[in-house]
Formats: sequence, C-alpha cells, structure tokens
Amino acid sequence: MNLRARRLISTAGTLALGLAALTGCAQTVTASCSSAFDQASQDIETLYATHPFYGAAFDAIYEDGDVTDDEQLKLNEMMADEESKYNAAIEPLYSACTGAEDFYQGAYDQGDRADWSLHGTPAISDEDLKKYFLDAYCGKRTETNACSDYVPSS
Repeated sequence: MNLRARRLISTAGTLALGLAALTGCAQTVTASCSSAFDQASQDIETLYATHPFYGAAFDAIYEDGDVTDDEQLKLNEMMADEESKYNAAIEPLYSACTGAEDFYQGAYDQGDRADWSLHGTPAISDEDLKKYFLDAYCGKRTETNACSDYVPSS
C-alpha cells in the first residue's frame, strides 16, 4: 500500500474518532490476529516516532521552500525506507488473520492506535471505513490468509 493511501485512511479514521464517541463492534477477532495487530501497531508507532521521514531531516528538505535534486534524492530514499519498514510491520498480519472479517476486526479493535482508527461517525460510517480499509489493505493481497475471502466493494 502506498503512503498516500495509508495517510488517507489514517486521516479519515482520526477524523472519525474526533467527531463522535466510539461504538462497539459485535465480531470477535482470533488471538493470532489480535496479537499480530498489537505488534504491528507498536512497530508503526515506533516508526512514526523515530523515522527521519517524520522528523527534522524531512523538515530540513523543505526549509528554504526549494527542493534541490540532491534533496529530492534524499527525500525519495527516506520515503522508500519508510514504506519498506511500514510494509515489514504489517506483513505478519496477512498470515496471522483468518479472512477479511478477522483482519478488519483486528484493526477495528486497535481503536485509534497507529493507522487503524476504524470507528465511524455520522459523516463516515463504520461500514464505509470497513470498505475503505479492506479495499486498501486487501485489494492487491487476495492470495494471503487475511484477504483470501475479500470481496471488493462496489
């Protein structure tokens, strides 16, 4: 998944949490999926707290308002490294979760940790966030355990 799609989902989820009280979800998640999401969330939170892409090195590139060719190369390296580390953090989810419902519920149960934030509001329903999440994370991963029964939203 690319950085732009992750940020869109994260922003929508953060907006959802900021607009309404959390609602419950009746499904249960398997222990392996829950544990994998706990670890992925921790890894993503650490990535966001420590990676140069989210810190002073990134800010320095845009400090003077102009991005040189050398700075663009550095920015490209940081983005590629961040995306690689993010993908490594979420990869175990695809084998630990048993189908799309388990995968979604594992993310939903994380609340506002990391990128998940899947609790809806009057403006963005849980069901719409579920569709966005599954389309983004399973759309190109149907060969995995977590997404083997995924059906694209229409």
